[in-house]
Amino acid sequence: MPLMVRLCAIVELLFSRRCLPSEVFSLFNLLPLFFFRAKIPCGTEHILASSCLLSYPSQTLGFNTLLRFTKTTLELYLVLWKHNQYSSRCPEHPSEGLTTTAHPIWSHCTPEEADFSLLGDFIPTVVGILCYFPRHTKWRQIAFRIRNNAWTGNQVAMYILFSRGITAPGVLTASTISKQFTAAWDWTEKTYGTIGAQADFGSPGATALVEYKPSLVQSSTIGVGRQQRPNGDVRLIDLAEGLQHLPKKEDATVLTAAITMAIRTSDQTRLSGFQSYVQRTPELAAIAAIQATLTQQDHEARDEDAAQRHNPSRHTEMVSFFGSLESPYERK
Repeated sequence: MPLMVRLCAIVELLFSRRCLPSEVFSLFNLLPLFFFRAKIPCGTEHILASSCLLSYPSQTLGFNTLLRFTKTTLELYLVLWKHNQYSSRCPEHPSEGLTTTAHPIWSHCTPEEADFSLLGDFIPTVVGILCYFPRHTKWRQIAFRIRNNAWTGNQVAMYILFSRGITAPGVLTASTISKQFTAAWDWTEKTYGTIGAQADFGSPGATALVEYKPSLVQSSTIGVGRQQRPNGDVRLIDLAEGLQHLPKKEDATVLTAAITMAIRTSDQTRLSGFQSYVQRTPELAAIAAIQATLTQQDHEARDEDAAQRHNPSRHTEMVSFFGSLESPYERK
């Protein structure tokens, strides 16, 4: 079979939802010489077939395909999406040279694309946000709420690390969170003028514009200045992935109760079904009814109180945790 015909057949299968993994794998095996001509490591055709095609036989493939034609050769680049997770499903096919190191936080937490507004009018605490939505500090209104209620970049970074038992230095720094706080301030100032943005720096007479109800938080505040990402949905039990310290006592809301119940009962309810899950579960509905009586002033006071209680220099568990590290985190 001519090389171009074989390549076209592979491309057609890659973009087809009806392709069988065995068919694609066999076609890759027909092209050992091609991969020596292209700028792809030897043996990669087997790895690509095993790690991606076999994992997703009837779904949209989890990688981007780019074809580039030149005068003498055709180079096929396959950029893997989450290759580390996919290759682990097929251990019989080694993936030397292509594996990536999982990030201690970002590889095990809710992505920032998850739709925070699906929580409806059930307001989580700052501690709840940092535990279940640590990447949502990229959302401008969420970051503004956290910063406006006395949380510093250093406190946020250290609490996220503490909640997940992260000991590797450099995983998350205070400067990263502080930059997100600055971006949130700039966005608020441009959007609302002196209302809200100036309050962040203590200007007299300014009124902080903080959205507490998730249903009012705008997804358009993600990464202003770049293309808007689509919102996604996750299971409630996935929100707690990687956590070693869940919110408790005054930091816990009906969200924590729902996640705990879902884990205990192996419930597969997704974030989009959270509100109905609370309403149809008497135990959760009772907790939600009590929390619904809180005013905005109550939420502000609760956020500020949490910032004081979780100060890393005074929080007993955090002092013990970070004090035991051989290589302290560099904090800015």
